[in-house]
Amino acid sequence: LGASGAVRASSVLLCGLCTPLAFYSQTVLEITVASALLGVAALLALVSLKKESASAFALLCAAGLLAGLSAAFREEAYLVSAALLFALAFCGAGWRRCLAFALFCGLAILPLWAFNIHESGSIFGLHAKIYATVGGNQTFWQKLLSLPGNAYFFLLKPQFGAPLLGRIVLAFPFLLALATGIYGNEFFRIIALGLCELETVANFFAQAL
Repeated sequence: LGASGAVRASSVLLCGLCTPLAFYSQTVLEITVASALLGVAALLALVSLKKESASAFALLCAAGLLAGLSAAFREEAYLVSAALLFALAFCGAGWRRCLAFALFCGLAILPLWAFNIHESGSIFGLHAKIYATVGGNQTFWQKLLSLPGNAYFFLLKPQFGAPLLGRIVLAFPFLLALATGIYGNEFFRIIALGLCELETVANFFAQAL
């Protein structure tokens, strides 16, 4: 949220090329609406950091409400809303502003939970039956321990039979971007994001051809 213009611009390009955004934007699915609501919520949260108290609270209340409403379309919105809350706290929004965001997010989510529990017995609604089948008969801890393997599959195991060294090279720019996003300075963040964009553009055209 507090990044410079260059980093924000790079992030937009990565979102367009490194995610299914280009594909999903061609069809009106629930993820389109959820992404739009979360995008506006994130924008309002960002603007609130630069406003005075009254204006900031109004923006954060609206951001929380939109983030909560997005959960009606995609359950991933719970994670994004929590990430927005942590980002606000990390950027120095203060506990009162964070509380305003959380309260209005809850105002939108609680009626949804009540409806889902009444209809399906779970806060996740009908999708709960699908989620229950993920991982088969694995326990919670087994599913938790499988997360590193899932990360390996998506980051280091492309479907083209590349050797391990090639997989590491493919994943390196994104791991570097993650590391510099946490610890690095502005210059190294831009370099890391630039490498990600070059690799992604090359892969995008390779797939198109």
